[in-house]
Amino acid sequence: MTTRKIVVFGARGRVDRAVVAEARARGLEVTEAGRGDGDITSAADVERLSAGHDLAVAAVYDMAADPGEFFPAAARALAAGLSGAGVRRLVSVGLASVLPTAAGAPLMDTPDYPQEWRAFYVGHGAGTEALRAAAPEGLHWAG
Repeated sequence: MTTRKIVVFGARGRVDRAVVAEARARGLEVTEAGRGDGDITSAADVERLSAGHDLAVAAVYDMAADPGEFFPAAARALAAGLSGAGVRRLVSVGLASVLPTAAGAPLMDTPDYPQEWRAFYVGHGAGTEALRAAAPEGLHWAG
């Protein structure tokens, strides 16, 4: 059996550390791609870091960046860079905040939902929409 290779963007964050540990426990070969390895908003860096991998996982955030700019830029770079590297699968870690409730409104718009991180929620949602728009037909993704 061939060992599956995954690249994990944001590998030093809480979620991605758990992904890395679980993937290694399952015998997968993991490349940890953190901030010092390249720019997640650069398609060229994503392509370089993804070459030779079967799957990518992304749970990234730059606290110094505007979320409304960062998340869509990262999504577009992931779509282009993964496609260029021939990676056909992406798991993009999302937020419950942007999911619709039974009434149809996003969770973040419900009464008493904390609003101090609203720019983060909205930016993350914009990133998901950017990925939806930019993902080539051959990229299978969940987020």
